[in-house]
Amino acid sequence: MQQSSAFSILWLEDDREFMTKAADMVHKMLSSTERDRMLENGDPNTLNTAQYLHANGIDWATDEATLLDEAGKGKYQLIILDMKIQNRLSGWDIIDKLKRLLKEEVPSIWILTQFSQLRAYYSAEQCAEQFFKKHDMQRLQDALYRRFILPRYQAADAIEYLTFTDRSGKIVRLEIAKIISIESRQGKHVVYMCNEKGQLANKQFPSQDNFLTEVLNQISQKRISFLIQISRWVIVNLQYLEDTRGDRRKYEVKLFQRTNSDTDWLRVTETYLASFLDRTT
Repeated sequence: MQQSSAFSILWLEDDREFMTKAADMVHKMLSSTERDRMLENGDPNTLNTAQYLHANGIDWATDEATLLDEAGKGKYQLIILDMKIQNRLSGWDIIDKLKRLLKEEVPSIWILTQFSQLRAYYSAEQCAEQFFKKHDMQRLQDALYRRFILPRYQAADAIEYLTFTDRSGKIVRLEIAKIISIESRQGKHVVYMCNEKGQLANKQFPSQDNFLTEVLNQISQKRISFLIQISRWVIVNLQYLEDTRGDRRKYEVKLFQRTNSDTDWLRVTETYLASFLDRTT
């Protein structure tokens, strides 16, 4: 059963070499300060893979029976399933068994698979929240980082919330660490965020001429260093920056959970480009 931790993950995987890489991935996700604090929970250089993962909140099951047994003991935030266990496709039955075992308390499920037909099936049945290619460790690491690590880290000079006014005049407080971008287009003001499941969400606010000005005033007053303006209408959170492209004539950025469509790349206009590059290079 999992220990008290920022993580509460149950992971089904029978490839020990892969889980050694997973332990290294967890170690890299933690900041140096966090690593120092968690030394009492085990150093990966002195503990074996299973011990280190368990000490940091990830329980590792190598077979279906162990997975179901552990799932019945503790309340996990996330279950990660490798669909091909012990040379057979175990995943077809596991999710149904988890649903019967846990009833209405089934946690989020991520699937590791190379089989496109499985992804199509589970997507259609809405059985899994996210899918990852088995050896795409970087994408998996990014998803875990944003789901479990990033919300806990804010710049030392940042406050916890930005405040906005909704259509009814009510003050809305949004957690800074979860804000991906703040955008004003054609009179619409939208705050894009990373929700509790690590997915893209948004909140819309009524049209007002000084919307971004007020947001920028909060950013300046509270010294929020990782929220930066990239155009007249867009502010982005550098902690969610995934990719950049172009040159000084046309420089664009891609943020977490945006698709690969050209419409989801955000332009850094010339006025703000030098400041953006100073922060990111």
